[in-house]
Amino acid sequence: MTVAAIAIVLLLMTYVPQVASVFAGTKRALPLLTVLMLAVSSFVRSWGLVVLVLLAAAFAGLRIALRNNDFRERFDAGWLKLPLLGKLARGYNASRFAGTLAMLAGAGVPILKALQAAAETLGNRAMRADAMDALVLVREGAPLASALAQKKRFPGLLAMFARMGEQTGQLPAMLQRAATQLSAEVQRRALQLATLLEPLLIVGMGLVVMLIVLAVLLPIIQLNQWVR
Repeated sequence: MTVAAIAIVLLLMTYVPQVASVFAGTKRALPLLTVLMLAVSSFVRSWGLVVLVLLAAAFAGLRIALRNNDFRERFDAGWLKLPLLGKLARGYNASRFAGTLAMLAGAGVPILKALQAAAETLGNRAMRADAMDALVLVREGAPLASALAQKKRFPGLLAMFARMGEQTGQLPAMLQRAATQLSAEVQRRALQLATLLEPLLIVGMGLVVMLIVLAVLLPIIQLNQWVR
């Protein structure tokens, strides 16, 4: 839907304002909105392909740069700081980590091996580095909950359930409960985001279309007033 909206707006911005350019030959000043719309349309027609190529080159460059482990870790750390997407990424990775760790611990895998395997399932390199640091702390004798609590990228809920599991001797069950709650939270946030973005996208597209139509109609209205 987003791609379709962008394509439609670009099409309108490219061709529809050219109707208003018919009035540019008159010796009367065009409305400001029409002038601005014609300038944007001219830019899109002249430089749109260049901008598209530059964006594609930037995307390809980013893909290549992400192959570097240090850059990828910094990029993923920055991604986690984004207002909405960062929380979704952190919750999703934490849920995946907790679920894998719960499954392996419940199957009798030693906690260090389970931690390493669960860390390797994390798609976010910054959180994977934190998980490996937690593994080092656990290897040195720290409780799992304490090790996870020191890594602020992991939600506090995970450390809380890990502490409850260690205290009650039901670590796999508590980790699985944490994974379930984190997964439900991610789904809830994603649904809220999708519910919010759809009407905003429709309103934004409608506003752009309205401005384009006004840019075309204002010179016509102005011309009618001159004729009178």
